[in-house]
Amino acid sequence: MNSIDCISFLKSSPMFQMSLGSKELFHSNFLKWLFETYPTSIQILNLQKIDNEEFEVLAERKHMDLVICSKKDKNKVFAVIENKFKDVPNKAQLKRYFSSEPKAENYILLSLVPPAFEANDWSHVSYKNLGDELQKWATDLGTFKSERDKEFISEYIKMVHCVDQIATEQVNSSDDTNPYWFGEQDFSKLDEIRFSDTIKKHLGQIMAATIETRLRKEYPDLKINPISPPKNANMAIWVHNSLANKTPCVTVHVGRLDEPKVNLFIQIQGHQYRHMVVWYGFKIKENKGDDLAKYRVEAIETTDDGRWLFSKVVSSDSPVRKNHEFNNTTYQTSARMHFNSYSPGNIYQYINIENPSKTEKAKDSHRTLNYRNIVDIIIKDTEQAINLLKDPTYIEKFNKSKRST
Repeated sequence: MNSIDCISFLKSSPMFQMSLGSKELFHSNFLKWLFETYPTSIQILNLQKIDNEEFEVLAERKHMDLVICSKKDKNKVFAVIENKFKDVPNKAQLKRYFSSEPKAENYILLSLVPPAFEANDWSHVSYKNLGDELQKWATDLGTFKSERDKEFISEYIKMVHCVDQIATEQVNSSDDTNPYWFGEQDFSKLDEIRFSDTIKKHLGQIMAATIETRLRKEYPDLKINPISPPKNANMAIWVHNSLANKTPCVTVHVGRLDEPKVNLFIQIQGHQYRHMVVWYGFKIKENKGDDLAKYRVEAIETTDDGRWLFSKVVSSDSPVRKNHEFNNTTYQTSARMHFNSYSPGNIYQYINIENPSKTEKAKDSHRTLNYRNIVDIIIKDTEQAINLLKDPTYIEKFNKSKRST
């Protein structure tokens, strides 16, 4: 089947439509029913050390999707299964589940998209592989307990194969020419089956993992993604990704651990490349409307003063900038205000990220950031953020601002 046929099948499939409402729960419940109704089907997971022992399938034990254990001894765990169908694998979650059940014989990560990180103790099983193994088992079995079971299993196999095909095509469309989500990718196919969020999360996770790997290599002495504030360190870096307003969002957070706890962020959301100052000395909540716009100008003038943000303004009455200076080049911004905020402690500016072909044709006064070099730009910017937070003259302006309020 081609992708158009797959979409047509999925849109007309009652099973697929029901599966959308419960995300992973539908698939976990299907596997639980399958393994309990047809115990030989457990072989599709290629588990080690289960042999012919009777097993039991437990759902949501210690918050884990599925736990397969001995029927005689529930502490004897053959497998822990973490199921990600409409979501992406989560490294911290996998570590937590491994700690909750450290003596299991097998740890299986079942997901539509592969993890963008080393899964260590977990074996990754794609939904395509699950469908393939299930098809082999069903063919070998030959006889089902009912015709309904046979049709149900057959449609499930077809469903996961179709979703996998569409998702794989979209993931593979990300390359050097169209990296991450910035190129000519068409998410409309995925929107039709309500799966675009999953792939966008995955692409954001890939970018975040690439950045983290580069930062660990270039700054081996800095704490990267510590779970809790590290002791005996005055600075740390966090890299994380999310989905905001249905667009991928990747953030590099360089933070001081000593007072004043100034934080400099690089954030890519959709096609915006942001520089953000996060400091809880800012009084964003106390100001609204025109007063807020004026306050943000004054707050930046007395703290960052355009050293991290792209541009400073002469006064709050000056025209809104359509361009910002960045790396000795003028870039276009679509922002309608000099400075923006979306939470009490942050002020940010952004420039636009676009197709490099558009950038090359544009006049210098309307250039947009070339997305093909985006990770290199982020790494270089991270170095600037580190140096600023080490600079006593930069930090003293925040101290002075705090003393004056």
